[in-house]
Amino acid sequence: MTLSSPARRTTWAGVVAALALVGSGCGGSPSGTAEPPSTPPGSPSATSGSPSPTAPSAPAATGPKVGLARFTARAPAGWRLDHSFGKEIVFASDRHFVNELSYSDTSIYPGTSLGRAERIVARNDDWTGSPRIGGNVTIDGTPFFHLLGPAGQGRWYEVYGHPVGGRLVQLGFKTAVPRLERERLVASVLASVRLR
Repeated sequence: MTLSSPARRTTWAGVVAALALVGSGCGGSPSGTAEPPSTPPGSPSATSGSPSPTAPSAPAATGPKVGLARFTARAPAGWRLDHSFGKEIVFASDRHFVNELSYSDTSIYPGTSLGRAERIVARNDDWTGSPRIGGNVTIDGTPFFHLLGPAGQGRWYEVYGHPVGGRLVQLGFKTAVPRLERERLVASVLASVRLR
């Protein structure tokens, strides 16, 4: 069964288009540098150079396997996959289509830094307002940026990303479950990530 959410696909198509603009040298501020998203006072900065905490631990997800060019990961057990974006973006959803995950491996300008990739996603993804920078998190031994905030319709959105070799590896979690359940779900999927 495939998932059908035109709004979600339109949002991801916009993110992919924004990343393509970065790859072609277009977009951004007139000076050529993106401005960071606003963050609450005292929140960690992903570009502060501080050590990266390891992603929360949990048993790895055991659901369907997602295999993209730069990484593999699993969805939670019982979730369905949608491969309608081919080899760059895969969506997963619970049976009620309320909680959604996105796994993406898209083109980005070679040499894009972790901080720049974070700013691109903060500016162009599906947020209600500005996301909060969660600080870098180590996933499979590699630092990923972490953004989080409300996504509308009572859902919370968290994104983890890492640029590598002209690609942006990214995992997005839109959930409408209590915080502890969300943390377990995110941790289990992140525990299943294997970079290639």
